[in-house]
Amino acid sequence: MNPDKQTCLAAELADLAQQKIEVGRFPFRRAENTPRLLTEQGEISPSLVLWINRDSFMAGGILLLGDQTPEQCFAAGSACALALGVSHFVTWCATGLDIWHCQADQPPQRIKHLEASAPGNALAEESHQVLQHLLEELKPLSVMGAIAPENLGAFYLANLCLSPLAAAEEELTEAVRSARAKTPDMPNYPARRLAQSKGMLALARLLALMRINQIPENVRPEKLERAIDLVLSYLPEPVITALGSFPAEPPLPYPSAVRFHHLFRRLGQLRWGSDPQKVGEVLEILLHDQARSLGLPFEETTEAVAEGTLLINPTSARPAGTFSEAFQEPALRALSVLLRDHLDLPHAQETSSDIFSLQMRSAPRNIEGSLVFLSEKITAAEREFFRLKLRTSWPNRRLSLAPKSPRYIWEAAHISGLAADGALIRLTLPAAWLVHA
Repeated sequence: MNPDKQTCLAAELADLAQQKIEVGRFPFRRAENTPRLLTEQGEISPSLVLWINRDSFMAGGILLLGDQTPEQCFAAGSACALALGVSHFVTWCATGLDIWHCQADQPPQRIKHLEASAPGNALAEESHQVLQHLLEELKPLSVMGAIAPENLGAFYLANLCLSPLAAAEEELTEAVRSARAKTPDMPNYPARRLAQSKGMLALARLLALMRINQIPENVRPEKLERAIDLVLSYLPEPVITALGSFPAEPPLPYPSAVRFHHLFRRLGQLRWGSDPQKVGEVLEILLHDQARSLGLPFEETTEAVAEGTLLINPTSARPAGTFSEAFQEPALRALSVLLRDHLDLPHAQETSSDIFSLQMRSAPRNIEGSLVFLSEKITAAEREFFRLKLRTSWPNRRLSLAPKSPRYIWEAAHISGLAADGALIRLTLPAAWLVHA
């Protein structure tokens, strides 16, 4: 079965399951096809998830479709189950329908087998019967198969945290567009990218303050952001700076505030912050996911940062002495600084969420990192500002860049000019740089 056909079939099964949920007596309230999940096996979108409470990220069942044998779904099924906080999953393959129980460090064990045609060959009537049987079988498992709150893993908590961001993206995008129409101060990035930054910043602020139990339990949704602003001062100074608002950042729209308030309540139920190791794992997962969303390569290294290094868009928390860092996007900086603080690693001597605003005490002897292509269009005012900055980073040279060069080309030129004589520069540029240069 090709991926497009499998996706269409998953959507049809979700619609059919939703119809049965609405008229039957089941604990499920929503059927969703191909939701995005972060798992220990990477990003996976299971064919169907049956939700008991979608807002609280409480699932009752997972269905994986495929042509392969059930055993070939074990890794994905077990990873999805762990990421959704359940101990079972279902496969529907050529050999029929199988319900599996996950056990730590052991292969999944079959709970039940149901005869059925291959998913792509099943007729409409058979699909109805298969889903009905499946919903009945999962009814008791949705309760008995739930993982205890204290045993929920880091990937479950990370997906729970990301859930309101995905749901609020359209609301936040509209809020950014509305705010941009009223002020020229907002960064010149696409509205959806700024909306994603806004959502992740709101999440980072929430997690940072819940970790030290500083948000009043009785706060109302519409007062949540204000309550967060009032207690940010309880955090260390580097974290306060990193969690600050970007220029003309809009407030959360009320529906988005409700979503984040629900997350606040749910994380409170799960005692967020009580397990420091798990908190660190969640922050690392969120940092890596934010880096992926920006198109940054993953840094899988624990090698210490050399003295006098300037890091560009770092995506991992590495041991370091004296170093500086600069980011192209504020939420990446917020998560990076928050993770370093949680791990008690030293903070950067100089840091900025805008490469052109970085103030250096001394020229870096090493520069390493990556730049990403966030926005192709720059305004005439930005172009003139970039030219002025290049005169400070390259005081003895007059660089001439193509007028239509995207921002990252100007940033790369500026970064190179900041380096000390004889410095080692390892800077990864987007593949499109050959076209834009």
